[in-house]
Amino acid sequence: MTMNMRVRNVNLAGLLIATVAGVGSAQNVPAWIDQLGASSAVDRAMAACELDRLGSRSDGDLSEAMPALLALLGDASPVEGKLCREHGRSRNGRERESSPGREAALALENVGRQALPPLMEILDQGSDVARANAAFALGLIEDPRAIDALAAVIEREPSSVREKAAWALGMIEDRRGVEPLTRSLRDPVADVRRESAWGLGMIERASAVPALSLAVMDSDAGVRREAAWALGMIEAGSGVEPLIGALRDDDARVRKEAAWAIGMIEDRRGVSALIRALTDPNAAVRKEAAWGLGMIEDGSALDALLDALDDEDPHVRKEAIWAISRVIADADTTTLDTDKLAASLKRAFAR
Repeated sequence: MTMNMRVRNVNLAGLLIATVAGVGSAQNVPAWIDQLGASSAVDRAMAACELDRLGSRSDGDLSEAMPALLALLGDASPVEGKLCREHGRSRNGRERESSPGREAALALENVGRQALPPLMEILDQGSDVARANAAFALGLIEDPRAIDALAAVIEREPSSVREKAAWALGMIEDRRGVEPLTRSLRDPVADVRRESAWGLGMIERASAVPALSLAVMDSDAGVRREAAWALGMIEAGSGVEPLIGALRDDDARVRKEAAWAIGMIEDRRGVSALIRALTDPNAAVRKEAAWGLGMIEDGSALDALLDALDDEDPHVRKEAIWAISRVIADADTTTLDTDKLAASLKRAFAR
């Protein structure tokens, strides 16, 4: 280890100790800004991460750090996703790889609206990596003034920018994002279509249902899953039929999401399909089917839910008990087999 390396590591350690010890955050900002120019990608990412933490505090002011953070957005040097935070996983459960540019985007969230003009300029004219991270930062800031800029790049190359722009439009949750996201459901890249379906679910507008109904038949299972989730978030009755079809999907994760979504919509047209799903080979699908039946509260599902009390999976049995407590009020009490009900519940609690 060279002397310069030793000095730099000692300085970094000192900064970390100062931050943990609670030394005034405003005093630490210049030192972390200087560290953004370190030769090590890990040190650059850590500096951005520490600025993010300082900015998230009530007394944090990162306006001084904004130029350096903006300049770092194009840095794609890979670092571990768990470097700065415990939640280093993406929505699909995979380990998320980070970078100094990504950590800078996270810190820029705390700069807030004053970062909008330069971020939108980078989104239009920066490097591919910087543009993707600028879109990410704009989504984190959640300001509707960025919608037009994001919509303008959602069909431009490369796909990494389109993907982040779709995600950002969903984060902003403005109805003006529906049209560009609907168009990008036809994107040739599956990752872009996934984020577009997710974004439409976040915006929760019924006008997106026709496009999402087609997306639940997409060639990519991840797109189908996000589309099913989005239909559940929108809660429009017109989404029930495509979701019933999705309960026959080859991918269990899609079937699980479809069962959940039908329950969210609470439409009795989905009862028969959810009853069939109580015999699905995947326990997670059966659990969501029981939950969905409980949400709909249709007494015709009682017998099937009683049978589900004998399911081999304890989570399915637990959900079935909850669902029975909800649907029993709608059941025909004149034909209700109270002995069967009591015996089934007794067996379920005994397991």
